[in-house]
Amino acid sequence: MTIRQSYYIFILLLFIAGGCKKNTPIKPSKQYKNFSEVFEGFVSNMAKRYMFWDRENVELDDIKSKYSPLFAELNIHDPKDIAKSVNYFHDISKNLVDNHFQINFLVSPVRGRIIFPSSERKLSDIGIIFPYTDVVCNYLDPGYKLSHFSLFSASNDKLDLLTGLINGNIIYLRFNAFNIQRAINSSEEINQTFQQFLAYLKETQFKPYALVIDVRQNRGGDLSDLSFLAGYIVAKDVKFGYYRTKNGANPLDYTEWIDARLLARNSIAPNISKIVLLTDRNTASAAESLIFYFKSFPNTTIIGETTWGATGLLTDPNMFNTGNFELPGFMSVQMTSVSFKYLDGRSYENQGIEPNLVIPTDVKSLKAGKDPQIEAAIKFINSSN
Repeated sequence: MTIRQSYYIFILLLFIAGGCKKNTPIKPSKQYKNFSEVFEGFVSNMAKRYMFWDRENVELDDIKSKYSPLFAELNIHDPKDIAKSVNYFHDISKNLVDNHFQINFLVSPVRGRIIFPSSERKLSDIGIIFPYTDVVCNYLDPGYKLSHFSLFSASNDKLDLLTGLINGNIIYLRFNAFNIQRAINSSEEINQTFQQFLAYLKETQFKPYALVIDVRQNRGGDLSDLSFLAGYIVAKDVKFGYYRTKNGANPLDYTEWIDARLLARNSIAPNISKIVLLTDRNTASAAESLIFYFKSFPNTTIIGETTWGATGLLTDPNMFNTGNFELPGFMSVQMTSVSFKYLDGRSYENQGIEPNLVIPTDVKSLKAGKDPQIEAAIKFINSSN
């Protein structure tokens, strides 16, 4: 599950803990005889699989000392105590650095409850989820293409893919999720829109163009879209940071940092004069990886707001033996399995990537059909030519 999917679920389930209306005994997962076993399973997995103990303000041993007696007092067959355990897990996780971290409870009567600390912390600062696409079209030359693709059959969540020219010399691309390749393979409409974007890139063979990539309200998805997209734009191998994971059962057992690189493909855009990335507070996960990649080029400028700060990677937990885990029948936990730091040696997890030019989201202007962030991008490109 990505930040994008999880955020909407979190809003619906904001009140994380609460009592049960019925007092009837229940049968928890047969794997656990008592809450001490549940807590021990949680702690041992957090020791081995959690990526950010080197940055936390609390040590895992302190968490164990404080909460082991509290969980030992709970009755695993009592619905009220199960609900109380949600409160404890919420308190334990509410300040964790990992902005991908979330707990999904699988046991009755709290089945479906979600603890999503970063979204809870940011709730007052997230701002209105505004349909930028509708406003951006006002700035595009005639002939732009806009298409949509349903990402999940059971929801209204969809990929918006928009491309066009601005003033004849700025190529614009907007997508609100990293599912472009899947959408191209499933939707002819999406494929035609992406082919239009490639046609614009090919025009750079004849004259220079600036490129605006709009990842506002893009909360991530399939990271392979980064190499897929960058391969058409960049003609060289690029090192843009460092990755590491865990290599032992103790909290501070890490691998060495290794280079994060994207290898060159057949670029079709030889003459991109400037690259502008548009960001907001809801830009997260794979979208932040894209920002780190292009941020490594001297002709890139970030305009908008500081991003969400979920910069680690979600991968198959069996690949590295880190990240996601499950306590069968009780909870599933999602968290970063590979941590990232940028070329400057800094981890931006739980901090976000700061723009070069801060332009806050202005909902009043957006409702009036004006987009101050894209206007700032156009002004910057034109003034620096």
